[in-house]
Amino acid sequence: MAQKTDAQLKTDNNVIRNETVKKANTKTRVADTLDHYADSKVNRATIATTGTVVQFDVERTYGAVSPETGNITVDTDGACLGMVQLMRHNHPSTEPTFSSPFKRVSGEYVPGVLNYIYMEYISTAEILVSIMQQQ
Repeated sequence: MAQKTDAQLKTDNNVIRNETVKKANTKTRVADTLDHYADSKVNRATIATTGTVVQFDVERTYGAVSPETGNITVDTDGACLGMVQLMRHNHPSTEPTFSSPFKRVSGEYVPGVLNYIYMEYISTAEILVSIMQQQ
């Protein structure tokens, strides 16, 4: 087997070094991605919020302390696609009205009992609504 020249050895070392750096960078990117995913899934708290103007900028639970009773509208400033908000709502005699972008996809409102209203932001013109009660 022939001896390699200094130039060939430098080239081989550079190739090995470049492959090592690529692998390290890939591992770092994977680790960063996993950390970001974990951060997005762990230690996220919803904000207890009052009122019936629903925002989709951060996770909120409306009526967390005591159920809301009024009509439901929306503020789409800073809204995030796919954001889901929960509202605890209990009007003693009538169903609340929803402003135009809300589209009911499931459930019926029952006056006089605690209703759980889930709202998912799709666009300024479309917010999906599901309503349920404790069984």
